[in-house]
Amino acid sequence: MKDNQTPERARKNYIIESNSLAQTKQNDLTAQQMKIALFFISKIRMDDDGTKDYESTIHEICDVCGIDRTNGFYYIGIKNDLIKMTQREWVRIKPGVIATISWFSDIEINEGSGKVVVHFHEKLWPDLFNLRKNFTKFELGEVLPFKSKYAIRLYQIIVSKIMGREERQLDLLKTVEIDFDAEELQQMLNATQYRDFTDFKRKALQKAIEQINKYSEEIRIEDIITESEGRKVKTIILPVRYTHAAERMQAKKAAREALNRKKKRKTEAAPAD
Repeated sequence: MKDNQTPERARKNYIIESNSLAQTKQNDLTAQQMKIALFFISKIRMDDDGTKDYESTIHEICDVCGIDRTNGFYYIGIKNDLIKMTQREWVRIKPGVIATISWFSDIEINEGSGKVVVHFHEKLWPDLFNLRKNFTKFELGEVLPFKSKYAIRLYQIIVSKIMGREERQLDLLKTVEIDFDAEELQQMLNATQYRDFTDFKRKALQKAIEQINKYSEEIRIEDIITESEGRKVKTIILPVRYTHAAERMQAKKAAREALNRKKKRKTEAAPAD
């Protein structure tokens, strides 16, 4: 069952999406909006077919995703995020095809109870339901501590690349180099505003890798290797490996602190009995 779970248990639910969806250029959502989308994807069960609605509450979204509820604007912020995600602003780029789509075709928000009901857009159904092969799978909690939207996207892309390999599992002692066309990676991360590669590397790519290496219990990205033609960077190579036990424990602690920081501060601020 995925209903009536504690935030800690809900973060163990899996995100399962097609490799194509993970690697497609998506709409430019904020980190919080990405987490909301993934939160609802984590509610999908194996036998769902896309026709059902998914329910939650604004309080549950905040508690699971680590969104601060001590801020009086959290409610309207989540509501505006959900509305944004019904708008057809998402450009999907496939070979020879440019199309618009939204995450949700419909949403309902009960402003009294905070109950939320969403329905995934039918054009997403092939990427989210009844997946038997060519899919990306990871725990929701892996990406929730990330503050950078680039970290969330890069993590999804890296995992999809790993799962798309013929040897579906990395050797625990082996580092695998994953190659990207530099311009394509910028598009997949929605970071094309950085015209200069140095800016892209510093403001998007390095920031994303730092957060993945701090909070992910699964993978580490060891470096950024570039190959150039003339003065232009054409290829980005990311050496990726699985974490070892000490790194997993450290990441688990860091993630717990990041997701529970607001709650802890609120508790500490309460007067003693």
